Amino acid sequence: MRWLPILTLFLTPSLAWCDDTTAESKTLAEWVEQLNDEDQPTARKAAKALTKIGEKAVPELIKALRDSGVSARSLAATVLGDIGTDAKASVPALIEAMKDEEELVRGSAAGALGELGLDAKAAVPGLVKSLEDADSWVRSNAGYALSLVGAEAKDVLEPLLAALKDDEFSVRGSVLSAIAALARDARPAVPQLIDAMKDPSPSVRSRAAYALGRVGPEARAAVPVLNAALKDRSATVRADAASALWEMPKEAEEAVPNLLGALSDADSLVRRYASAALAEIGSRIPTAVDPLTKALTDADREVRRNAASCLGEIGPAAKSAATALTKALSDKDSDVRRNAASALGQIGVRDRSAIENLIKLLEDSDRKVRSRAAYALGEAGPEAKDAVPGLLSTLKDKDSEVRRFGAAALGEIGTDTEKVVPALANLLKDTDVLVRRIAAGSLARFGMEAKGAIAVLKSAAIEDTDNGVRLHAAKAVKQIER
Repeated sequence: MRWLPILTLFLTPSLAWCDDTTAESKTLAEWVEQLNDEDQPTARKAAKALTKIGEKAVPELIKALRDSGVSARSLAATVLGDIGTDAKASVPALIEAMKDEEELVRGSAAGALGELGLDAKAAVPGLVKSLEDADSWVRSNAGYALSLVGAEAKDVLEPLLAALKDDEFSVRGSVLSAIAALARDARPAVPQLIDAMKDPSPSVRSRAAYALGRVGPEARAAVPVLNAALKDRSATVRADAASALWEMPKEAEEAVPNLLGALSDADSLVRRYASAALAEIGSRIPTAVDPLTKALTDADREVRRNAASCLGEIGPAAKSAATALTKALSDKDSDVRRNAASALGQIGVRDRSAIENLIKLLEDSDRKVRSRAAYALGEAGPEAKDAVPGLLSTLKDKDSEVRRFGAAALGEIGTDTEKVVPALANLLKDTDVLVRRIAAGSLARFGMEAKGAIAVLKSAAIEDTDNGVRLHAAKAVKQIER
């Protein structure tokens, strides 16, 4: 899963806002008894205290589920859910509480079982039954809980699909969350999910889109409705539709025009997910260069990151974005700088301004930026000869990936033999296997000009502990002695 659903239905009570209870000292029994107080703030104060007590309070809370008044039983269930996995011993009692004559208790019990997650898997049959409860809040909480307890499709998909016809949008939304939790196992539900994209409630449409994304490429039949949803009046629907298309890039090419339009959406999440989807579709959309270039200056850093990545995937056809990508090398976000550097390498940019700025990035504080700058300079070839001093410095970088790209780039540039060959030869003793392999390969590219490294290469061809290094070193020797 790449993204969580954007819209969250707040189905269960929360005690996080209650007043601090640390200043008042009471026994466990006194706090449990206070759950029965008719004054709700007082009762909730007790619930907050019991949540802090945690596992030690569980036995008394289980008793309260059976022996207290309605409000106290409901609060006891909520506290058990807030305690979480330390309250797993309460699962049987909470399952029983879902049969309580009061809907307040049944709903709180269902919500608590959801908070217990996988520890409450035994509650699945009871939660499924609660999808038919007379009270909509209970049904909503049952759907919410089923999305968290690790239910299996064979046990729940059919009743969940039946519950999608519920009159209450909150129930339909929670049921869609449960279907989404099944991920690819929800494949049989694709037709119903497509229908749910037409629901009058934006929260339901949003969750239907999210569920389709969780199914992935096998929900390809939903691409047209997801494409249309990119123009939904609700920003959450548009964003979840873009996110779903991101999960099925090979199937989503027909959505490219609307995804490009979404790069100008007023909502940053829509722009972010649209740019992510376009980045996945990548080289198949050369017509996207202009809007993606514009997106490099978006206020949202995720959009800028994705735009740079997508331009790189497009490759040489995105050469018109070179100036904007060069400017992006100075972005305050390190991932934008990294992706911009990679894109310049993939596009094959060799102009002086780009090279000068890439050289500066060899000293960036972020190791990934340094490595991608080295990569891009290597892709520029001999025209990046001014980068050799900086690239030689990367061979001493504490990060092995930076050393790898630095060694590869020096081989691609192929100049300053007197300085580069000894430095690459020294890398044949590096602690990183890939650095040693790449160093040997780069030396081979110098041919006869690397004859000063013959001795160390012959040694590596025989003595290195890695077979790959031995093979690359032997090949380099042949190239040099040819």
